[in-house]
Amino acid sequence: IQYGEKIFGKKFRPIENVLSLYEYNQLLNNIDILIFNNEKQQGLHNVYYMLAHGKKIYLNSKGSTYNVLSNWGASVYSTTEISNLTDNQLFAFTKDLRIKNIKIAQKHISVEASFNGWKEMFSFLLN
Repeated sequence: IQYGEKIFGKKFRPIENVLSLYEYNQLLNNIDILIFNNEKQQGLHNVYYMLAHGKKIYLNSKGSTYNVLSNWGASVYSTTEISNLTDNQLFAFTKDLRIKNIKIAQKHISVEASFNGWKEMFSFLLN
């Protein structure tokens, strides 16, 4: 928490208590950027949620989530870039990039995409 406050000042809001689903979704809706520096796959729901809502995402470039989203063509950024950015650069994210990420989320993580994935996986049973 101290490090987050040092880097982001008053913009940093740590989550210290369990929130209701409504409170948590409200929090996510009010976040401009998501920063996850973990190398292992963690918080994937949060990453997908933010992608689907057109938010700017910084991930550890050594992690599998970064690689998957990059391979999908999503605009995601490496956490290694953060220390070299101004506040404006850190938060800058164009409307076109937001729309692009939303479309990528719809293609890969929507209910329809999940259904089609499961359908393809079990297609041998239908033949």
